[in-house]
Amino acid sequence: RIASFNIQVFGESKVQNVPVMDVLARVARNFDVIAVQEIRAKGQDVVPFFVEQINAAGRRYDYVIGERLGRTSSKEQYAFIFDTQSVEVDRSQLYTVADPDDLLHREPLVAMFRVRGPAPEQAFTFSLINIHTDPDEVAQELSVLDDVYMAVRNDGRNEDDIILLGDFN
Repeated sequence: RIASFNIQVFGESKVQNVPVMDVLARVARNFDVIAVQEIRAKGQDVVPFFVEQINAAGRRYDYVIGERLGRTSSKEQYAFIFDTQSVEVDRSQLYTVADPDDLLHREPLVAMFRVRGPAPEQAFTFSLINIHTDPDEVAQELSVLDDVYMAVRNDGRNEDDIILLGDFN
């Protein structure tokens, strides 16, 4: 089960709101992979703290996180939080899609996953493309998402199961 979740302005103040974090952790436990958008924290402790909250119920989630992105001083990060008992991520294959023409406010983050259980060569694999389009640039950004998809499709990994998800505004 895969979810996409824009946790609006996910930073230090939200992490300190115990009732909100409790609800977020309970929701996250319903999914094998959660693509998170709009992480806006000065430090790097917000996502690890969130994963601790999820794991407080005896689960084993982990995460990968991208770099801070954006054209303004308000940078955002993307993350994938995943249940390590059901899926694994190839950390060496985590990357931000190149945008040399600066058509996207925040370039998408790509991760490759494999379902646990079957032998690795027989397991189902898939790639997720996490994006948060800018509300003021939706038309332009949506028009290049097919190019983003094709860039991931043709990135040399031969993955044919690709999901584009996130906050498309």
